[in-house]
Amino acid sequence: MNQELKICEDYRNARQNIINENKNWIYNNKNLKRNTLQIPVVVHIIHRQTHVLGQGTNIPDYQVLDALRILNEDYSKTNPNFLTHQEILSKMLLEIQTLNFV
Repeated sequence: MNQELKICEDYRNARQNIINENKNWIYNNKNLKRNTLQIPVVVHIIHRQTHVLGQGTNIPDYQVLDALRILNEDYSKTNPNFLTHQEILSKMLLEIQTLNFV
């Protein structure tokens, strides 16, 4: 894409127009009610056959579900430790409050 930007002024202008339109839409729709975006998550756990499922190195389902809960709390800023996050992360999370990992 960088090569196209150098070669073709029309492409560069069209791309910049799209960026500007997106910025304008975001600016003009700040108060728009947002729906929660559900993000499906697939977790692959490789089990050792010598260990019982959910024991030893084979983590149980509740541990995976707890990690998803924490992830959702972080992105929705409902994590009780949210105030200890770095400022950069806090600013980023302001833009993505409506994600839910399921």
